[in-house]
Amino acid sequence: MLTTQHIEEGLSRAYVSAVAFRAGVNVAINADNFDYGIDGTFKGINFIGTARKPSGNNLDFQMKASIDWTIDSTHVTYDLEADTYNHLADVMNHFRYGRATPAMLILLCLPKDQTKWLEVDEDQILLRKCCYFHFIEGEPTPNKSTTRIKIDRANKLTPGSVQALLQKIRAGKL
Repeated sequence: MLTTQHIEEGLSRAYVSAVAFRAGVNVAINADNFDYGIDGTFKGINFIGTARKPSGNNLDFQMKASIDWTIDSTHVTYDLEADTYNHLADVMNHFRYGRATPAMLILLCLPKDQTKWLEVDEDQILLRKCCYFHFIEGEPTPNKSTTRIKIDRANKLTPGSVQALLQKIRAGKL
């Protein structure tokens, strides 16, 4: 049987894949043993004549899944590993100078009760809670273990939000 951490990771992969495909974009989730802090990429698609081709407008992401988060009326609060925080901040700093693909954190917030994570019946598959996305920008944290982040609850990972993010990248407005 898989570890709890691997189950959480698998559920986050399933969520992100389902959202991407419903958004009509390609998604590549790394199967490599060594991902070096980037778990996957959303890949935009354009029409060239009547053919669909990669647009080159990509968005990298690091996925996390956890039961250890809190929520209030405006934010989801999560303690992110300092190394992950610093890596994503570094990528976004390079992106601002035109030297990298942008990268964001995707956090799957799971209920504490594992029996509520996933339900399946003839009419639906229900994966409880949702994913939120967050861009880490600014200076690295001096913390050694974790740093607390606040993710705007409006940043739900949905088909529409994935499309909108890729359009912002294409327009140079991210």
